[in-house]
Amino acid sequence: MDTPSAAAVAAETARVAGLSWREFSAELDAKFARQGYSMMRLGTNASGGAADFRLEKAGQVTLVAAKRYKAATHGVEPLEALVAQKEALGADFAVYVCLGSVSPQAAKFAKDKAFQLGL
Repeated sequence: MDTPSAAAVAAETARVAGLSWREFSAELDAKFARQGYSMMRLGTNASGGAADFRLEKAGQVTLVAAKRYKAATHGVEPLEALVAQKEALGADFAVYVCLGSVSPQAAKFAKDKAFQLGL
């Protein structure tokens, strides 16, 4: 697979930044389905409310937090909430989707807790 150019990445980032949550979440739905995941949207009060989606594939569960994807900077607090929800639900993985920068503390937390930041 070819690596996209910096210009292509910038164009796609700008396109995604222009999407509403409804449009962006629909794109995520479609992408997860193409990758073979069964997906369930989680309500804001689902065991802590940090994750927006629960994915399942091959018996493994992944929680995905994506609603704050447009925030300019992402700190450690939403990541802590996602990890707490992952542990409460017994999920195998957690993914945090964002376009903005991640604070150094948030990056370290994600690395220490071994979960993926989707930038």
